[in-house]
Amino acid sequence: MKYAILALMSFLLFNLVLLSIIFLLLLLLSGLWPPDSPWAPWWQMPLATVRKMCKMAKVGKTSVIYDLGSGTGNALIIAAKEFGAKGIGIEIDPLRYYISQWNNFRYHTSNKVTFHKQNFFSVPISDATVIFMYLIPAAIRRLTPKFLKEIKPGTIFVSYVYEMPLDLFEGKLQLLEHDKENKIYMYKMM
Repeated sequence: MKYAILALMSFLLFNLVLLSIIFLLLLLLSGLWPPDSPWAPWWQMPLATVRKMCKMAKVGKTSVIYDLGSGTGNALIIAAKEFGAKGIGIEIDPLRYYISQWNNFRYHTSNKVTFHKQNFFSVPISDATVIFMYLIPAAIRRLTPKFLKEIKPGTIFVSYVYEMPLDLFEGKLQLLEHDKENKIYMYKMM
């Protein structure tokens, strides 16, 4: 019996160490992720940055925010709780989606925020008044035709870290503000 317990403890310790190494490698990889990679890394916006984005976009009770690649849902939860906005998060990764669902329940925002486990290329976004993005440049370029087709004039885009390709928007997108300190770009669809 003593040897069985020792064997079980050794097995559990080995697996815990192995999982810790894998987690650290993934964390390291996300910090070195190339910006034009076709895969989305698991980066999160700092919460202070999310608040700054909401203030820049003048988010309020009438705002309908779409977060493309919403991750764990923190941006929409803050927009709902602190600014009164309605939010729709689109996340294709099952783990991030379920974490966002849990966060939505945990922070009591399910009356204002919904999350969809879908590809954002296939979700209609025409009722957005604000779009949050923390997407790599290749994804933003691929989304441009969708934006041109679905987004109505006056819609605000708030992009963290990466600029939007103004040249692809045929003069229909205007840079309103660039907060260099917080790496936030705010645009308006014309």
